[in-house]
Amino acid sequence: MKFPVKLTIVLICLVFTSCNNLFLLYMDNTSAGVPQNKFIVIFHRNGGDTEAQPGRKVVTLPADTIGMLPFPPTKSGFTFTGWNTKSDGTGDVFTEATIVDESCTVFAQWH
Repeated sequence: MKFPVKLTIVLICLVFTSCNNLFLLYMDNTSAGVPQNKFIVIFHRNGGDTEAQPGRKVVTLPADTIGMLPFPPTKSGFTFTGWNTKSDGTGDVFTEATIVDESCTVFAQWH
């Protein structure tokens, strides 16, 4: 049985659209579109004048740490004292040895 050209094109478009939607659904169910074998750590300057360099690190499994910390941000009149999981410093200290098991943002701390 031979399908008309227009019907064939419609069927191909329907299949492609369905597959594309499944792909987008998968991406929405991962960490902000990041594949499940990767986590992103964002380094927030938390009032600093400059950004950390780099401003984010990707941890790809089986690795579980970021390796080296980024070059810290600067803030006029303050000394950078490290990274914390909460902007007010009441969270956990974040170092290059911290185990990363989800995407997160860490905040510069100032003294």
